[in-house]
Amino acid sequence: MIAQEHNAEPNNPLGIDGIEFVEYATAQPLALGALLEKMGFVSTARHRSREVTLYRQGSMNVIVNADPRALPQSDTDLQTTVISAIGLRVRDADLAYRHAISMGAWAIETRAGVMELNIPGVHGAGDSILYFVDRFRDFSIYDVDFKPIPNAPVNPPAIAGLHFFGVVQAIGRDRSPEWIDFYQQLMDFRPLPQGHYFGVLPKGTLLE
Repeated sequence: MIAQEHNAEPNNPLGIDGIEFVEYATAQPLALGALLEKMGFVSTARHRSREVTLYRQGSMNVIVNADPRALPQSDTDLQTTVISAIGLRVRDADLAYRHAISMGAWAIETRAGVMELNIPGVHGAGDSILYFVDRFRDFSIYDVDFKPIPNAPVNPPAIAGLHFFGVVQAIGRDRSPEWIDFYQQLMDFRPLPQGHYFGVLPKGTLLE
């Protein structure tokens, strides 16, 4: 591979190539799983040592994490479901991670257990984590940490070509400027003009 291919474009310093997964931490994994199945997702694999299930539809991966340690420690609401992590597809995970750290992102402590894959990541909004994933073609991160569910399809097709177009994060009323700056500085995201929205999002700030 030519070394130049690892150099990110000026407007894409992390080499982002899409969303690899969205991970939800929840105290109600069965209810969340049932909702995902209504949306066309299929449970395809389970984590080897934790109460975590992988749901898949086309190129979309959703991880349902029922480990109590994954929920915000300050939140005692038994109904809680939160986005705990977003996996970003990048050309080079180590390069993306080092760039984010050099721009001021906070590194997370390694959370990989024995025989688990260590994925580089930084702190995101709230208690969430941004992971950088470059193993999503011939070999994926799920090949290491997950075991396929017997008789479940490995790659269920997407319904009507559904795919991720972005992620919505709720930010505290007074924290929006800080997090807009965070995404601008780290990833060179730019706010869309006022009044430009996608899908069902009626308000808020969209970054592209």
